[in-house]
Amino acid sequence: MSEMSPRQRLLTALRGGRPDRVPCSPHIIRWIRHHWGCTCPDHQAKLAGDFGLDLLIQYGAYTWQSVSNDYVYAPGGGYSFNACALYGDVILREVKQQYGRRVALVGGLDPVYTFDMGTPDAVRRAVRQAICDAAEGGGYILGTAEAIAPETPAESLRAASEAARQFGVYR
Repeated sequence: MSEMSPRQRLLTALRGGRPDRVPCSPHIIRWIRHHWGCTCPDHQAKLAGDFGLDLLIQYGAYTWQSVSNDYVYAPGGGYSFNACALYGDVILREVKQQYGRRVALVGGLDPVYTFDMGTPDAVRRAVRQAICDAAEGGGYILGTAEAIAPETPAESLRAASEAARQFGVYR
């Protein structure tokens, strides 16, 4: 399979399919606003691409709309998908077993303990574990359902992207 665009990767996962690899999309709008002073989707997509991230802009709960070739935007209209954002303390493997064939799962990484307080190695371990727990069969977007704080080190975002590329390839 050839490499998919971020948009193709995200839409495939949201439809419950198996993209070329697990999409990596931490919720970074607060981080971008703090560091770059911008929240428009086109600038977010460019900055996410600079980190090697797939961008799912999470403004709506369960309705997703495709806007460009670079990202999927969620304003509450357009394409409808069954997606579940994973907030708080969940056991990812159990959620995948119970709901993973019926809805796409988005999240699985803790924005505070993994990204803000963790090291890049801790981020890599968390990414690998989340992929092991939820990626089988497709329909999974690795990320944080809650926004990452502005204080999060850029190295943590890069570590997540690199680990997703290393461990999230479907074979």
